[in-house]
Amino acid sequence: MRDRFEEQIIEMLDKFTERAAMLGVRICRLDAMHDGPFADMHSQITPPESGWETVELSDGRLVGVLTPSRRTEHAVVAVCSDQEARLESARVLELLGTIANDLLEAGDSNQAMHEYCSYLTRSYENMAMIYRLVRSLGRIGSAEEVVGHSIENMIDTLECDWAAAVFADDPRMLGELSGKVFASGVGLDPKEIERSARLLLDRFGNNESIAITPEENDGVGAVIQSIRFRSTRVGDLVMAGKRDEEGDVSSFDTQLMEAVSACIASLLETIRLYEEQAETFVGTLRAFSSSLDAKDPYTRGHSERVALLGKELALASGMSEAEADRVHLAGTLHDIGKIGIPDRVLCKPGRLTDEEFGMIKRHPRIGYDILKPIPMVRDLLPGVLHHHERWDGRGYPEKLAGEEIPLMARVLAVADTFDAMSSNRAYRPARERHEVLEEIGRCAGSQFDPDLVPAFLAMDLEPFDLMLARHRKEMVDTQTSADAKAA
Repeated sequence: MRDRFEEQIIEMLDKFTERAAMLGVRICRLDAMHDGPFADMHSQITPPESGWETVELSDGRLVGVLTPSRRTEHAVVAVCSDQEARLESARVLELLGTIANDLLEAGDSNQAMHEYCSYLTRSYENMAMIYRLVRSLGRIGSAEEVVGHSIENMIDTLECDWAAAVFADDPRMLGELSGKVFASGVGLDPKEIERSARLLLDRFGNNESIAITPEENDGVGAVIQSIRFRSTRVGDLVMAGKRDEEGDVSSFDTQLMEAVSACIASLLETIRLYEEQAETFVGTLRAFSSSLDAKDPYTRGHSERVALLGKELALASGMSEAEADRVHLAGTLHDIGKIGIPDRVLCKPGRLTDEEFGMIKRHPRIGYDILKPIPMVRDLLPGVLHHHERWDGRGYPEKLAGEEIPLMARVLAVADTFDAMSSNRAYRPARERHEVLEEIGRCAGSQFDPDLVPAFLAMDLEPFDLMLARHRKEMVDTQTSADAKAA
């Protein structure tokens, strides 16, 4: 495919040939002089590196030679028809040389302007894409969306047939991006793009960054740019099929892909730092909650079991995985307010007096006040505050009724009550399973949301039973160790 510069050269040579003919000069391409009337001249002519030059042959004849813009393959020879008039031939060739140089300068200026405009356009497009990508990094909860949009933007900005991002299978480092392939192309199936990307990676993937020429890849230029996160190669960007006139990869393409790779790595770092912070924070809260459970051996593991049941019931009732995860965390923290209840009441081995039960009833509000200043768990506050509300409005702390009670709290109310009845207490043993389930069913519409109860009764409780057995064993082991130390 001829590029724009070559087309300008050919156009210029056509004009030069026309003007030479007006002066009685014949023009011939140097590489076509092997045969014909000028064959004897070919071996005597070496074209200049660029521009016009008058050459005297061994027999005294004068010829002009033009090399346009350092393109020796386009060199031409101007031969005067009347070589007998040497002085006149020299003047004609001198005039042609002036015309040739004027044409060359005009062509070079036009090409320089074209290249400069192209440079500005590509620079703007690259900067605009990077700007859009950087802005999208603020949405740290949507890594797939950010990468997907980046690939789509690369198609438009790079003017290529397709682009893809191929990530390694590493859930620890990549989270939701692990093992994923994001592909976009012009009228191409994503599966076909993925196959082509993997073939290129198999052939050239040992390179951190490589521009692949059309000659190396069945006539299709391509680029591979690695994505590195914390010194580990976690994926690759792949682009192929330039749609411009040259079809070759330019420095603009490689620089843009480097920038996109860096932005994706920055996104991964931001997400990972956020997750690590969240994991540390939630781990601290869970340890705090577990330490409260451990104060009373009869409630060991209670919050962990309520969290398990709450999540399972949330899923069974139609909540999303993300919503169910928040219910799970709310279940872990639902009793954190008990830190404000005196140990003599919280750990009392017998039944509570009305005054003591009044103290216990304060724990949802205390937990709410503890967690309220923490932005990361504000969406859990309704579950913490209202998990002791009743469907009939006779609960606490605000005596909400029916759907006034937040759904998260309604879910935790069922889970909390079920675990309480299924666990040993100082003042009573755990109730039989069939009794507990009958009680849950009987309280549908009075204590519990009637729509949640059927979903709970249909749940598989084996994971709960395994967790309960583990907690009971831990309680026995702890008591045995304590008795041994006392002895």
